[in-house]
Amino acid sequence: MRLCVLKFDSPIKQRLIFGGTKWLFAIFWVSLLFFFNALLCAETIVVKAGDHKDFTRFVFQTKTPFDMSHTFSNGQIHLHLKTKDTIDLSQIGNKTKVKPHIEIVAQEQGQTMSILVQNNVEIKTSKSRGMVIVDVYGKLAKQPSSHSEKESSPESNPNGAQKNPLAKLAAVEEGRSDIPKKSGEVHIDASFKEVGNKDNIETLKDVLDYLEGHKLPVTGKNQAGKSDGVSSVPPEKVILKITKQHGKDVMVLSTVHQFPLAMIQRGGASWLFLDVTDRPIQLVVAPSPKDAPRVDVRTQDGLLGIRIDGSYAINLSKIYDETIYTLQELPVFPDKIIRYEKNTTEGGTQYKFSVGSKRVLTWSDPDVGDALFIAPTTERSLGFDHLAKWVDLDILPSEQGLVIKKNVDDLVVKIEDDGVMVSRPGGLRITSQEKDEFHKKVELVDKSIFQLDELKVLQNQTLAELKAEIQSKLLRSEEERAMLYYNYGRALIMSGYYKEAQGAFKSALISNEAYDREWKIQAHYALASILARDYITARKALLQSKLRRMPESIFLMGIIDAEFWNEERARKGLAQAVHFLKQYPDNIRAYLGLVILRTFIHINELEMASKILELLQQTKIPNQYLREKITYYQGHLYIAQKLTVDGRKIIESLEDSQNPRIRVKARFIKMVAEWEGRKITDEEALAKLDRLRLEWRHGAEYREIISMISQLLIKQGNYTRALSILRQAYSKSNIEADKEHYGQKIANTVVEAFTTEAFAKIPVLSALAIFAEYKSFIAPATDFQKVLYPLLGRLEKFDLFAPAVEILEQRLKVHNYKSKEDKLKDELHLVRFYINDEKTDKAQAQLDKIELQDLMPPLNDEYESLKFRAFVLEQKFSDALRLLEGRDTLDTSIKRVMVYWHMNDWMNASKILEDIVEHPEKLEENKTIKLEELLVMLATAYNLTEQSDKILSLKDKFQEKMKSSSLRDEFNLLTVPESKKHFATVNDIRSTLAQLDIYRQYMQNKANSLQKK
Repeated sequence: MRLCVLKFDSPIKQRLIFGGTKWLFAIFWVSLLFFFNALLCAETIVVKAGDHKDFTRFVFQTKTPFDMSHTFSNGQIHLHLKTKDTIDLSQIGNKTKVKPHIEIVAQEQGQTMSILVQNNVEIKTSKSRGMVIVDVYGKLAKQPSSHSEKESSPESNPNGAQKNPLAKLAAVEEGRSDIPKKSGEVHIDASFKEVGNKDNIETLKDVLDYLEGHKLPVTGKNQAGKSDGVSSVPPEKVILKITKQHGKDVMVLSTVHQFPLAMIQRGGASWLFLDVTDRPIQLVVAPSPKDAPRVDVRTQDGLLGIRIDGSYAINLSKIYDETIYTLQELPVFPDKIIRYEKNTTEGGTQYKFSVGSKRVLTWSDPDVGDALFIAPTTERSLGFDHLAKWVDLDILPSEQGLVIKKNVDDLVVKIEDDGVMVSRPGGLRITSQEKDEFHKKVELVDKSIFQLDELKVLQNQTLAELKAEIQSKLLRSEEERAMLYYNYGRALIMSGYYKEAQGAFKSALISNEAYDREWKIQAHYALASILARDYITARKALLQSKLRRMPESIFLMGIIDAEFWNEERARKGLAQAVHFLKQYPDNIRAYLGLVILRTFIHINELEMASKILELLQQTKIPNQYLREKITYYQGHLYIAQKLTVDGRKIIESLEDSQNPRIRVKARFIKMVAEWEGRKITDEEALAKLDRLRLEWRHGAEYREIISMISQLLIKQGNYTRALSILRQAYSKSNIEADKEHYGQKIANTVVEAFTTEAFAKIPVLSALAIFAEYKSFIAPATDFQKVLYPLLGRLEKFDLFAPAVEILEQRLKVHNYKSKEDKLKDELHLVRFYINDEKTDKAQAQLDKIELQDLMPPLNDEYESLKFRAFVLEQKFSDALRLLEGRDTLDTSIKRVMVYWHMNDWMNASKILEDIVEHPEKLEENKTIKLEELLVMLATAYNLTEQSDKILSLKDKFQEKMKSSSLRDEFNLLTVPESKKHFATVNDIRSTLAQLDIYRQYMQNKANSLQKK
């Protein structure tokens, strides 16, 4: 912004400058200066207009900001501009079908710009740095003077897509009034976050103003080409975020519905296109890491385009009701190729592409300026695997969907039947290159990449001779030097020097990248990398455009997938394994065949495994190590084919192998056979397994050993040692799949230990130690509860209240409960332990936290019972009795007796007990309350209230019934005649009963002693 400022000092200095008598002259000069300053500071506001799908946008470009309001009357929009700057309308009408009729009238505080319209319109205004934007939704009236109308087209404005520089913004407000309501309309919802180049956007207000001004509505069209209008479909929230996975940038796009999409890579960036024509979209951009790649979002013609710097491939997954599009750093490599066929009609040649798209949409690439036709599809990973450069069009490589770049203006791309038809008036032009394309593909299928005849010839030339030849010709041309390295690498492969061969092929590629046989060098580079176990390098080499779809490349890719345990892809890639292995020399066949044999056994393709084994048995195996491994997998194959005895014998023959893995496996199988045949005991088996465990600590063999050790220890009831062995295996494993296996095994063992009869045999402190050490392995909440509640019961039984309280307090603090009921259960458990530990203050505090409206039976009854116990312990007897008011059940009667007992109110206690004893049918309500116990309590109360007649009556009525009770001695003692006893207090009764208990125990011990004699 240009600032024009006149600066004066204080009035005293002004008077000194101009003089006291020359003030009129001073005013004249000051006015003149202000006049020229106004001329110098005058700005011109340039107004531009452009048509969009359902609105016309007016952009006021200015360096001096101004305020604006608007009104509507008499078929005119009145824009009230609070500025005196000149308004330039010369560019109005260049990009609109109708040149609007505009009048400007000067006002006291600014200017009014009136625009003539045909009907009622809706107006939206917004500000951005250096711009005021007015969007007019409705039809404009034509200017009275005639003019030539220009149609806007993608070609006339190749960069017409509105840019959104707000990459890496955080999602905020969801309830804004401008969320989309029309099918195909896209709204970007974001808040500002400080990230690198901000594109002059500095505040949250600037961001929201920008979003308001750059919202790009796109109205959906039906097949007839008519506007769908307002849709009843609610806007779908699409969440975009960039995260890090294993150090790699990953973009995740999550939606509820699966959108038709297309994806391409060009110009060092990846484009993901979503067809959003059928529903309104609310895009939420989540915060990104600081070093994340730049992301731009644009919309055109019903497409939501997301541009991300770098090469990415898409992986689609479905989680519950959410569709996840995950973009990972990979080259374009579709699983399925779009097929196409040529049709010749009277109108000329046309091509039909078999891609299931609902529509073809247009896109102007803002980076290059190309006009693209895009046919998105929902068929996963159906794309085009290479760049096809034809005369009239280019077909771009795509991870999914069909993307066509048009090279002529009259190219026609449309949906027809179940595919996309591409044509032009007079027919498409065909070149000899296109005609030969299919023949070249057939040639590549039939010929071997590695030209095995030449490899056999190379064996006659020694490595030393080849190396000397290279050194003597290092100064020759790049092409010749590349050829020398290429031949040297092949000789190294034949001689078994795979790492050195990999280096030779790399040197060949560096020597001349334009060498016409580069793809063959890449193929050999990939093979050498596989043999050298450098699978990442091998995969990159095989993904070269010319190699990637060759059958032999797919076969080698299958071997890489097998080494990474990607079973499904390995199954597809190795379908022609026998055909290719037959063509390889013995050393290569032995190595690759071993990987394939192992894979086919693992995925249960036993017929194919038998064919590979037969081929390997006909092969001259170069070393003892490979021979032993092939024998080892032969035994596994026999076992898988139910030839268990033969298979075990084959593997047992390897028990003295120099390969520790094979040796351990052979000895393990021999030991299992002895144990199953009962030739050795469990203890002897455990001793042998323990030695094998220390000898080999990797792979499936180690998992089998650990599994059997834990199984035998659990059988013995030794859960502590079984879990310790599993924990050691978990800690020492550095393979994620193995860690997951051992972790799950630990969780299952803990659940089994706590939920079966074995739990009663585990000492309570051992159970507590097991829970403390292994609780982190128990992931599902249901399994955790299965372990927790039995443990709490044991702790309560042994009065170990402190650890139970600690467990529950920690759980309530950190656990994310799925239901309120589960949380309430744990809160009530905690209260019960507080009460048992006589910590009534904590019990009451926890009870006060519980939200009573969430309590439902039986939790409500549990809550009231605990509340009652807390009142009794705190000796708040009136509160305890008030809690029982209005209810007359056996449970409440017993609770009243408890209160009166603590109050030493024996009379009221005896009255309630009398009522229960006289109506024994009440005891049917609660089977845990025994009549014998109540009779002893009632006799105690009678004694303490000196009700002698009632004591005698009680004895006469129940003496016969109590003869068979375990409490008969207590009852007889409490109901003897008054003259023979003296119970002044309840303590006297307790003391007497204690003596009785001691005497009973003495007599029992005496009886046991006599019985032993």
